[in-house]
Amino acid sequence: MGIVRFLLALGVMLEHLKSSSHTKMLDGFIAVQIFFILSGFYIFKTLSENYSSSYIDIKKFYFNRFLRLYPTYWIVFGLTILWSVYEHYFYSSTPNKLAPYIFFVPHFNALETFHIFFSNLFLIGLDIYHFVGIDANRHLYFTMQQVQTQELVTVGPAWSLAPEIYFYILSPWLVKCKKWLLAIFIIASLVLRILVYQKLGSPIPIESIYRFFPFEIALFLLGGVAYKFSSSIKISSPIGLVTFCAMPIAVLYAIPFHLDYKSCWILYAVVILCLVFSNFQLPIRLLKLDTLLGQFSFPIYIAHYVVLNIALAIFHQHNLVVCITLVFMLCIPLWLFQNYLSKNRDVFWLKLFAKKN
Repeated sequence: MGIVRFLLALGVMLEHLKSSSHTKMLDGFIAVQIFFILSGFYIFKTLSENYSSSYIDIKKFYFNRFLRLYPTYWIVFGLTILWSVYEHYFYSSTPNKLAPYIFFVPHFNALETFHIFFSNLFLIGLDIYHFVGIDANRHLYFTMQQVQTQELVTVGPAWSLAPEIYFYILSPWLVKCKKWLLAIFIIASLVLRILVYQKLGSPIPIESIYRFFPFEIALFLLGGVAYKFSSSIKISSPIGLVTFCAMPIAVLYAIPFHLDYKSCWILYAVVILCLVFSNFQLPIRLLKLDTLLGQFSFPIYIAHYVVLNIALAIFHQHNLVVCITLVFMLCIPLWLFQNYLSKNRDVFWLKLFAKKN
């Protein structure tokens, strides 16, 4: 799955470039939804194989998920704030992430102010800014129209981490559910999504609907159900290698086509089918490469937005080679930092919680 996550992260980055026909990749919302499917598979696999249902193990699972997301996010968040302050004074003609705090936050009430700072710092509630606008009195109100309050999200791609966190919170209980119960949840989520979209109708784009977690939990659970099936299916290495290659090939093959909110489900079905038949042991070298690429996916996904803003301010355009070079220059230290946290998370756990437990 690592190579697929890497391709999806690159796809989101190149989608945000939007300056060259050579940057054509999957639509960002399709890439994110495949991320959700893969996340459901991985979290169910991790909980089933590495954790028990005891209180201590669930607590440790949450702690490890915290280390996986928040430290890296906070570094990128801090870098974005620092760059925005610098950009505000030295590149005043370029829009920056400090602007919403200057023009809108002073007019917010206490609850609105608390929410914008809390959600940007802790990610929970960050997805709500796709469903709110700012009225004439500069206060927030709920709307399904396409508005620009997404600018209140300091680290652009971070909104998708909010549904991830909601799923992490629920997953220790969801993983214990029978397949038939998960199927009911999936159907209910998809039916609700369809009904709401049909009720709102055009010109409301599907991108304004899918970011709502009750609609998105279906994607996570489809990945989870794929794991439940895969855990009972043993695959030989030749067939497994074909399955392993099929997923990235499907993602790459879909790039030239314009997939809408209906046709994209063909791609999702292929990804899910590949996950079902993924229970085999990769050759060591291929496993290491896949793991390495997977580890780079999160730094690329979360850090590319601020890099593109820096490149645009300095060079006044998004040069593909320059942007990719700058992204990887930032991602390498983030990757090293993540590796350090991953290797030492048991040490941190013992220092923080061993005496309490």
